[in-house]
Amino acid sequence: MLDVVIRGGQVVTPEGVGSWDVAIQGEQIVALAAPGTLTGDVGRLLDATGKLVIPGGIDPHVHTRWSLDGGKTFLGAPPGPVSRAALHGGTTTLVDFAIWQGSGTVADVIAEKEAAWRESHADYALHIMLLGTLPHEIIEQVPEAISAGFPSLKIFMTNTTPLRHGRMVDMGRIWALMQHCAR
Repeated sequence: MLDVVIRGGQVVTPEGVGSWDVAIQGEQIVALAAPGTLTGDVGRLLDATGKLVIPGGIDPHVHTRWSLDGGKTFLGAPPGPVSRAALHGGTTTLVDFAIWQGSGTVADVIAEKEAAWRESHADYALHIMLLGTLPHEIIEQVPEAISAGFPSLKIFMTNTTPLRHGRMVDMGRIWALMQHCAR
């Protein structure tokens, strides 16, 4: 038995747009089929006649509960309401930042941000953001974070605004960071 079949819409795929039925089991699309061919037991049938059926969008740069002062003041909403709003707009995956700001480990900031995202209504991923003067032990932790499924980093190469003062990573530490990432 299929959980859901979406029938009658124009389905957008990487190969183009066509008339397909979409079968969903659990949280996954399990089949695209010619219209009317998914005739077995179906828990829920959705009629998409006259509509486009498209994959969810990905927002690769969101800031939830963002701190500009090392955790004393927070701006923006937490992941729950942000993800709920995103889903209403068709965005199903959000990529936020786990920010190392001078204390703790890279694993600590990832764990803290992941804990906040447990209230999410959408899929999510995290970039690691490293700020300021990076101690060697923090640089050495990055390959482990990459292996754990957090392969993207953000660093500041300049201090261009008053809000970003003290966030710049110097060229020597960028070089060391890139060497560790390459491994």
